[in-house]
Amino acid sequence: MKQHDDFGIYRSIRPRNFYPYSAWEIDNSTEISDNEVLIDVKLLNIDMTCFARFMESAYGDKDKMADNILRIVGERGKLHNSVTGTGGTLFGRVEKIGAAYGNRYGIAVGDEISSLSSLTGIPLRIDEITDIDTSMAQVSVKGKAILFENSPVLKKIECLSDKVQLSAVEVAGESAETYRLVKENDRVVILGATGKMGIFCALAAKKKLAGTGLLIGCIDDSAASPDAEISRLYDELYTFEANDVEAIREHLSPMSSYDVVINCSERPLTEPGCAMLARPGGVVFFAGWGGNSKTAGLAAETLGKDILMYYYRGYVEGMKDFFLRLIAESDIESLLTIGLENDFRYPWLQILDTRKRLITISDGILENAGNYVFESPKSQELLSTLLKVARFDCNVLITGETGVGKGIAAEILYNRSNRKNESFVKINCASIPEQLLESELFGYEGGAFTGSNPKGKAGLWEMANGGILFLDEIGEMSLLLQSKLLRAIEENEIYRVGGETPVRVDVRVIAATNQDLYGMVKEKKFREDLYYRLNVFHLHVPPLRERREDIIPLIDMMVNRYSEKFGIGKTVEKEAKNLMAGFAWEGNARELENFIQKLFISSLGNEITLYDVTGQMTVFHESILPERTARARTGGQKPLSDREERELYRRYKEEYKSTRKIAEALGTSQSSVVRRLKKYGL
Repeated sequence: MKQHDDFGIYRSIRPRNFYPYSAWEIDNSTEISDNEVLIDVKLLNIDMTCFARFMESAYGDKDKMADNILRIVGERGKLHNSVTGTGGTLFGRVEKIGAAYGNRYGIAVGDEISSLSSLTGIPLRIDEITDIDTSMAQVSVKGKAILFENSPVLKKIECLSDKVQLSAVEVAGESAETYRLVKENDRVVILGATGKMGIFCALAAKKKLAGTGLLIGCIDDSAASPDAEISRLYDELYTFEANDVEAIREHLSPMSSYDVVINCSERPLTEPGCAMLARPGGVVFFAGWGGNSKTAGLAAETLGKDILMYYYRGYVEGMKDFFLRLIAESDIESLLTIGLENDFRYPWLQILDTRKRLITISDGILENAGNYVFESPKSQELLSTLLKVARFDCNVLITGETGVGKGIAAEILYNRSNRKNESFVKINCASIPEQLLESELFGYEGGAFTGSNPKGKAGLWEMANGGILFLDEIGEMSLLLQSKLLRAIEENEIYRVGGETPVRVDVRVIAATNQDLYGMVKEKKFREDLYYRLNVFHLHVPPLRERREDIIPLIDMMVNRYSEKFGIGKTVEKEAKNLMAGFAWEGNARELENFIQKLFISSLGNEITLYDVTGQMTVFHESILPERTARARTGGQKPLSDREERELYRRYKEEYKSTRKIAEALGTSQSSVVRRLKKYGL
């Protein structure tokens, strides 16, 4: 490789010329350029949120966890979990140094080092995973990695084991930032005080306070009881959930009296409590992932407070030297063990079995999600994934055939997300003319075009600010509008039609399509960069024919719904259900619902019978007739009874007249049709 840059931009594959962190896929080939370093990797320390995601997805099975890690690295050329947006750090031996490498950290071939750069932007190849340590959130590997000119590293610290060094160095930046922000005599509060990050931030704060001021620790979870060693770090310790405003008011009164509030909690919606605690002109440092800048700003605005807010910066100048001083003064290994135990004890990181994780579901139906039925294994797998992905604030692309329930999947994501108390705005990109779609999405200024409101109008993007925007049929959007959509996602701001001043927005995007969006990318019909911005996490909703166990529960649910709607109690005969369970339903759940509604209206009695079903087949035959007789007989359901089959053939004979046409419709042989007609005296 002859390319020379400090950041590895030339290694971006999809899309090209992106910073490695931002790219979906990067080149992880081990031929290095002159300003790169090749590392023989031994150990990966996985970010706690990312590691918990791996554990949840695999239900704690280490082999499945390994498969997931290998899959991500194989697909992306780096360890970058698209759901959590995080990866981790590495430990290994320097194998080769490029001729023009600046070597600001003084490393040599053969040195063992830990990287201070995130794996989300480092080219990585894993040949083998030899062990997964669930107590440390670490993975032992055989592999190679590339570090760039500006990638910060730390040489092996002889007094620490490889695992301890790698785990502790993960929070070097947060502890260095804490030391910078805290001043002598400050009153300091740390939320999430007994986890790894909380402990290291407490060490830094205590070092800076040097016996002055006040250091208070707040424990997120009653199960994470403080060890005597932890208790010695703080002047006062309290136990309550970091997002419980009333508990904060009760324990940490007087409010608005703290100089520095450090949020190390992983809980959502902790921003209001932080804003309440900080004094006017005070500091809030969101060291962990529990801080949304928009929510924090709104909280401060509501309280009328001018607060200095800082967020995790990744790299802090001088953090390596500070980290070395910090560990020299403390029993790091003991404190680290306690912190990790407490991190894994938090209930939102526990690994639960399938049924426990679906405790919000009863009788196969999820409330607030359009009564989504999940009887089939595929539906259960989809629903489990939806519930996990919902709480991560990432964009999601939902694919699937027309009528499978992509909109319902989007509603589940919304109702289970941290944005559920904000707006959920939906738009079908195929239903609005292209010339109007831009103004619907982004709004317009007064007088922007003929007939427009002279006062202007806010678009759907602004209406969704703080919440979720659902873009259905995203594949129908023009390339010109795609470029504007991309900018809105990347910059978190939009321009109204006719406007010159950007409008800041904070929106999570869920997009859906029944098209092959990646195929459209290759055909230059859809922007590649937008595709990867939307496809942070991909969810595929399987068609109804692949989850036939859902059909009968769906029938029952739909009939109950129409019984309530029309005030007429009806049921469905068992044989009628079994017959419908064998149909193809090419229009999926939407077609099934249309069929059930027609049955409900047309049936004369309080029970929908087999004869009612076959009577409506003439109208719907193009899509609902069995794809093949064999599939209709099996298809995950019991074989058709003689009564069902006789009625089926009677209707086919009435409609198609000839045995040849009946055979074509059923996808079977003419002789088989003749035999069955004779059998049933037809």
